[in-house]
Formats: sequence, structure tokens, C-alpha cells
Amino acid sequence: MAELTGSTAAKQRQEVWRGKRVFFLTPQVMVNDLSRDTCPAQQVKCVVIDEAHKALGNHAYCQVIRQLWSQTKQFRILALSATPGGDTKSVQCVISNLLISHIELRSEESPDIQAHSHQRSVDKIVVPLGEALSAYQTRYIQVCFIA
Repeated sequence: MAELTGSTAAKQRQEVWRGKRVFFLTPQVMVNDLSRDTCPAQQVKCVVIDEAHKALGNHAYCQVIRQLWSQTKQFRILALSATPGGDTKSVQCVISNLLISHIELRSEESPDIQAHSHQRSVDKIVVPLGEALSAYQTRYIQVCFIA
């Protein structure tokens, strides 16, 4: 395994790409190395993307996948996100940008998650506003409903 960063010299990264099999790196480093043919695209078999919901527009995640796809079709993508998107359109963009063909959803109630979740107790405590904040609240409500 190896960690590749932008502060690692390109020549050194090229040697690391040849000698290791698992890499931890930013998508920007991978985009740069793919465009310079430093990263052997034909040997990339799996790309794991965390925070996949960021794969919108011209984000580096999108650039990585486009560059890989232009050089080889023999790789898989595992994209993870706790917050996939605020609306259907943004979720569909992520799906398209990352070439996602299969989606699996998990929640706290999922059988394979329950074994790793801890039960929690939530106590709601309502704290009354002080005098100053109550005055601001009253003025704010008046302004909102007068307009």
C-alpha cells in the first residue's frame, strides 16, 4: 500500500505506481497522474470513492472516472456517501458521473448494520429563551408577518 500526495515528486509517484497495488490518494493526484501516463490506467481494477455526493460538475472525481474510462473499461467503482444528494436531479448526476449501475441503501434498521450500531437514547431538553433573545424573537416575528 502507498499514500500518494501532491507533495510527492511526480517521478517518485511513477515508481510507487509500479511497485504497489493499493493506493490512498486525492482525486486531483490521480487526475494528474492519469493525464501524464504516470498512473497505469490499464492496471487499475477498483476505485473507491468516499463522499461520492461531491461527484458533480467538473469535480476531480468526475475527471478521474472520465480519464479512466477513456483508457480502459476494465475497472469497478465503489462509491460511498452518507448524504447522496438533496434532490433526485443531483443524485442522478452523481450516478451518471460515476457510471453507477447498482445502488445499495443502508439505514440503522438494516440487518447488516444493526449488529454494528449502538442503541441510543435521546432526551429533549427545552431551554427557555432569556429576556434579550425573547425580545429579538418578538421583533423578528413582527417583521416577518408585517412584510
